[in-house]
Amino acid sequence: MNLKFSPRLTPPDKSDPRYYGTGNPFVAGGFGLPNCTCYAWGRYWENLQTAGITDPPMLQRSNAENWYNDEHFYRKGKTPKLGAIAVWRQGAYHTEEDGAGHVASVEQINDDGSFVCSGSALNGAEFRIENYNADGYKPGFILDGFIYLPFDYEDETKTQSATTNPDTTDLDTLKKENEALKIEVEALTKERQELKDKVELLNKEISNTKKNKFEYTVSKDAKYKIQINSEEELVIKSSETREFELRLLENDNLYIR
Repeated sequence: MNLKFSPRLTPPDKSDPRYYGTGNPFVAGGFGLPNCTCYAWGRYWENLQTAGITDPPMLQRSNAENWYNDEHFYRKGKTPKLGAIAVWRQGAYHTEEDGAGHVASVEQINDDGSFVCSGSALNGAEFRIENYNADGYKPGFILDGFIYLPFDYEDETKTQSATTNPDTTDLDTLKKENEALKIEVEALTKERQELKDKVELLNKEISNTKKNKFEYTVSKDAKYKIQINSEEELVIKSSETREFELRLLENDNLYIR
């Protein structure tokens, strides 16, 4: 189902029965706009109709704080989706004394996970735009989660899943990155071992220089310098074969230039 999402960023018309008609149970019960539950119920109905679902929503008809906890008909989750209802509570469920909670409809999801809602407020604005960070922070409220529509909009499946919903595509990407890191670690470990082997070989060579006599063959007019301890020098100019016994201290290094 390829459905394009149309965000509501302006108030609905007062003749719209989904928001102002008695088909909305909050209007019928005397709790019409301004009221967050009345608005969210109407907006959800409006979104259902974009998919050809004409029946009224099967949403909760109690205070906003109970909507997420008591919802068992529609899908729900902890990440925002276009057209979903965001639900906040203030205290215990079904307890008006500590606050009735709040609901609003998700109209836009940004790349950083923050989201924009349309909504209303009891004894306040009939319509307003609400902006939230990715964690849905609202002073004095706790974000319970989101009640999803029974379908996804095309806009969401193309642009939102990678940034706000860690689906299988994200998991595949993480697995590939993890495999690449493992290969890199293995290569570094191999390189480290090769360097370690070279150091051990050099140590053996140094050990041998301290115990054995070395024979150097030099060509005519050649000049070699053997430097011991960076102080003593022996210059060879002869074409003869000579033997030199090098006396090295424990930490001496042999340099040949």
